Amino acid sequence: MVWNAFANRFKAPRPGKERRRRDRTAVRERGAFFPSLGGESLEGRAMLAVANLVGNDLQIDFIATGSTSEAVTIASDGTNYTLAGDITGTTSFSVASVNRITLSASGNSTAQQMTFQGGTPFSLSSGLSSTGVDTVTITQEISTATANISLTAPRNISVSASLTTTSGNITLDADSGSPASGSFTGVEIAGEIFVSTTSGSIVIEGRGGDTAGAQQIGVFVGSGAFVAAGGSGSLSITGVGGGASGQGSNHGVAIDGGGTARNTVVKTADGNLSITGTGGSGGAADEYNLGVVLQFGGVATSGGTGTVTVSGTGGGAAGSNNNWGVRLDGNTGGATTDSTFISSSGGAITVNATAGVGSTSYPISLLDKGSIGTTAAFGGLSSLNHNITIKTVQGSASAAFDATANSLISAGTGNVTLQSDTFSVNGTDPIITSTGTLTLQPVSTSFSSGFSLATFAGDFSVNPSASGLDSLTGLSIGKAG
Repeated sequence: MVWNAFANRFKAPRPGKERRRRDRTAVRERGAFFPSLGGESLEGRAMLAVANLVGNDLQIDFIATGSTSEAVTIASDGTNYTLAGDITGTTSFSVASVNRITLSASGNSTAQQMTFQGGTPFSLSSGLSSTGVDTVTITQEISTATANISLTAPRNISVSASLTTTSGNITLDADSGSPASGSFTGVEIAGEIFVSTTSGSIVIEGRGGDTAGAQQIGVFVGSGAFVAAGGSGSLSITGVGGGASGQGSNHGVAIDGGGTARNTVVKTADGNLSITGTGGSGGAADEYNLGVVLQFGGVATSGGTGTVTVSGTGGGAAGSNNNWGVRLDGNTGGATTDSTFISSSGGAITVNATAGVGSTSYPISLLDKGSIGTTAAFGGLSSLNHNITIKTVQGSASAAFDATANSLISAGTGNVTLQSDTFSVNGTDPIITSTGTLTLQPVSTSFSSGFSLATFAGDFSVNPSASGLDSLTGLSIGKAG
């Protein structure tokens, strides 16, 4: 015991005194409340983040542990950056003294929040970095010159103001690899704002919450937002829907015009565009857990020679339905925008669509002019004279394709390759326009129920304004081996 070890320096306590001292210490360590002394339990008390200016780098460290709440705001008024909330130390810094903000979370609490706000944009020539803070919210514009904007959050990131950089890269990562507790969208970019680079790349990753409820989306881009990688920069979006049993609509990635007066756009200038989404599970009665959905004026497009790859896997649980892999819905939702489409100026378009759970969970759905390959007021898939490949994995769905009137797959002079074990269609014949080669292949080694060109021509409308199949340069059916 301590007093024995240092007996030559301290007098031994009287009998019984040691035990009373130890008991009082134990009670204090348990954080007990002592009304008569005005004491307070430490358990659940908010911890205070610490701010320091190191050179021109404003460093804010969140130190709360466990599930203790720790919320901080930083506001810009053009003269000062002012911190408020659960923060200690200096809380006001001149704008001229700060060219970078760095957020960290040494405490690893699961309830840390950081909000950027104020009446004047943040101008950070050396960039912005956040690692480990659970929730990051951007409500005021942030711009950099040659530096990166990098936000990595274990829970979610909400962006309702522009994030821009010239030659830097932008990373918004809210997917820690497993669901976080709560009801939320992993990364939400909403409003008529820009998330853009002049020449850098953009990576966006998100995962929805794990609590019962609807619309726990991995990545949501909506309400007229414009996400664009300039120059040869690439753009990659990956989302995983969340949600336990509840109401469904837990999409992997949603690009939604939302009835606004302009399209919601994700695009590249000359780099490659990749969108990958996996729908959430939900419960037996929960539907519409889509892998990737573009709707109501949602657009995905690449410029120059950039390619576009969209991969969607529907979700759902046993007993649910309508969990499509990839869905393009050209209904503008009352907006005055063009229709929904996937397009490219010069690069190939590839769509990998895997059905979710349920007989009406089709791999790919082109609705109300949803289109691939055209930027006209037709929805669909368009590549303006470049190749299009669509691969469907049908699962237990009753058809491989789902379409309504005027849904279009347009390659111009490019080639169209459709890979599917069946070419069955639910709804109205999708339109294919191409003067190149049309290739029809099974995903596996053979078509699951044989193949009839007459049946295919009855289910798909090929070059209806020209000479049909005769307008093609070539027709290839099947594959070697």
